[in-house]
Amino acid sequence: MVDYVRYWTDQAETPAKQILGWMGVPEGTYYKWRKRYGQVNEHNGWIPRDHWLEDWERRAIVDYYGEHPLEGYRRLTYMMLDADVVAVSASSVYRVLNGAGLLGRFRGKAVLVALLSLPMVTPVIVTAIALYFSLAAVGLGSTLTGLILAHTILSAPYVLLTVLAQLQTFDANLMRAAASLGASRWQTFVKVIFPAIFPALLTGFALAFARAVGEYGSVIFIAGNLPMETEIASLLAFIRLEEYDYAGASAIALTLLAIAMVLLLASSLLQARASRGAP
Repeated sequence: MVDYVRYWTDQAETPAKQILGWMGVPEGTYYKWRKRYGQVNEHNGWIPRDHWLEDWERRAIVDYYGEHPLEGYRRLTYMMLDADVVAVSASSVYRVLNGAGLLGRFRGKAVLVALLSLPMVTPVIVTAIALYFSLAAVGLGSTLTGLILAHTILSAPYVLLTVLAQLQTFDANLMRAAASLGASRWQTFVKVIFPAIFPALLTGFALAFARAVGEYGSVIFIAGNLPMETEIASLLAFIRLEEYDYAGASAIALTLLAIAMVLLLASSLLQARASRGAP
């Protein structure tokens, strides 16, 4: 272009300004071209990298994530730019963290929740047979340990589902705020997460206890009915009824009912207090 304008300027004895006007080329652009005449044509913008991330950049990304574990990789990218740690794209941060195994998520959550919730929907006789053979295979049949395990398996879904429902409404920004103030993961759990789920946890335990107290069919195979060792309360009440000891059966039933009512009342009061935002 510079050679063309010079040629016609000399041949036509016409000012370069007029020729540029006919061609529609701004004068400023032409003079920039003329200034760069004879030089290597370089890119006007930032030149892209011709190499992958260096080792120190990868280490810096991983270390920075360790200091801010609750941040997503996109937000982490901009935070590192602001802190002048590394200047990389969000996709690069994702690849580095994923390659380091720091972004792995448990994909079997739904399956695990379904398996733990099976005792709530499985027929009693099926649960009883499964528990009996499973515990007997490891030598825990008719033992106190086996009885505790059976009650735990049968009651765990009530705690699990209650806590999961509470976690669905939990504000994750509270964890990020705690991390930004320098709290560790353990401190975040103790000071932020646990107080939020404690009322639901107590309610779940109360429901689980109520289920365990009233359970009869599923654990009768495991209990063994050993006096003062594996003799469960519901079975004991049933035995008193068979012996026509209605007063003893009523006493056992009222005691269990009172314990369940106290736990449920305490959990209800705690939930009401938490909903009001009381300290």
